[in-house]
Amino acid sequence: MRSFGKKKNEKKNSPACTAVLRKRGGFFRAGRFAAAVLVVMLLVTLFAGEAKADGGLLEGSVWEVLFQTDAYPTKGLIQSVCVTDDYIVTIENTADSADYVDIVTAYYKNDHDRNGNPVEQYSVANTVAAEEWEHGNGMCYNPNTNEIYVSLYTNTIPENIGTIYVMDPDTLTRKGSIKVLDDCNILAIDYNPREDVYYIQTSGERGYSVMILDSNFQVLQDLGPESTDPGYNFQDFCVEGDIILQFPLTLGLGIGEFMTAFSLSQNTVVDMIQLHFDELGEPYLEPESVARLDDSSFIVAVNATAEDNTRRCVFYRAAFPNLPMTAAAEETAEESVQAETAVQSESPAALNTPENSLTEQSESAEVSVTKGSTPLTITPEKPEKRSHRTVAVLLIILAAAAAGMALYLRYVRAERARRQERIRARRRIAMAKQSRENDEDEFDEMLYRDFANLYDLESRIEE
Repeated sequence: MRSFGKKKNEKKNSPACTAVLRKRGGFFRAGRFAAAVLVVMLLVTLFAGEAKADGGLLEGSVWEVLFQTDAYPTKGLIQSVCVTDDYIVTIENTADSADYVDIVTAYYKNDHDRNGNPVEQYSVANTVAAEEWEHGNGMCYNPNTNEIYVSLYTNTIPENIGTIYVMDPDTLTRKGSIKVLDDCNILAIDYNPREDVYYIQTSGERGYSVMILDSNFQVLQDLGPESTDPGYNFQDFCVEGDIILQFPLTLGLGIGEFMTAFSLSQNTVVDMIQLHFDELGEPYLEPESVARLDDSSFIVAVNATAEDNTRRCVFYRAAFPNLPMTAAAEETAEESVQAETAVQSESPAALNTPENSLTEQSESAEVSVTKGSTPLTITPEKPEKRSHRTVAVLLIILAAAAAGMALYLRYVRAERARRQERIRARRRIAMAKQSRENDEDEFDEMLYRDFANLYDLESRIEE
């Protein structure tokens, strides 16, 4: 009986077969290593995105003081601001009560009035204290109708729930009201002249839902509730393209003030920065409202209250280099009048004229203004707990693609090596079979069996 040096039931492989197995095992070890690297990269990306979100829409914003009120004539607070062709208009809520009238003020937007006469820019053009505007939490201007629309937020007058007031931008008086919703109030409002649609945000009863309205104030789309994080409510907002700029209400929480960028298409907050108004000196600060000022910047109204309850409002110009802004639509005065006439004729029932029209002169209140002489630049900070999802997702995709390519290339090399080993194994098997047939001494059955088992060629051994 010929001895082949090893018993058939022994499990030890030959050196050649062990080398092949080592190469195959190395491939799987490399795959596990690459997978581990990928996981680490993903975790690092996520944590890095949480810690810092560079290049966000609000990153690198520049703020400067335009002007400020020296003191309020009452103990009220300016709640909203909007910009027309000629004026910057504000509403000061004196009290959430139907028994008190609120104060509407128009400041000159330009260094000349509508007739071209020179005026001091940002000085008071008109002040009217004759009507109650509820809380007056938000407002917007429609150049096509030449009207200002005010979101009330409160309904001290019960029938005002879900109602928008209409203001004449020239007289600063109420023209009528529009009923939009029946089950909640409207917190904020803005108008998109390019799409001819309005954007509103509901009060907490509807979860601060963002809705899109057509030109007749009919609901086109309800985007659903929005989280107030990191605050507990919202101020007024401003829509620019796909982005809503707004301030979560954080007054009293001791965490500072924030501005968020909410994406309409993604239906989520995509960026957030923390604001610092320490230079104002007052302990109680509240960014109330934001509106588009021109083609490159926004105006922001910030209330500052001192320990003795003395109040003033500081108006900032804020520019966001990373936020795309569309050019304002230009139209002639004739086109504006035609558009206003068309809208009023198409929807006469939408505008409810008050029963008692104003027949006497509106009472005025003096407001003193200080113009911002030296521009003040503020560098907002990114809150550490908010990630920039776009950057994180992009880095994750790049990391996954790189890891996948590395694994694929390693797989290709390993497969090429395996094919070469298969060719060599088949040759050795053929040589071993020939040796056995010739009964030659150099026949190595162990090597023959190992290669056969490795490459599923067991059936060939019996041939």
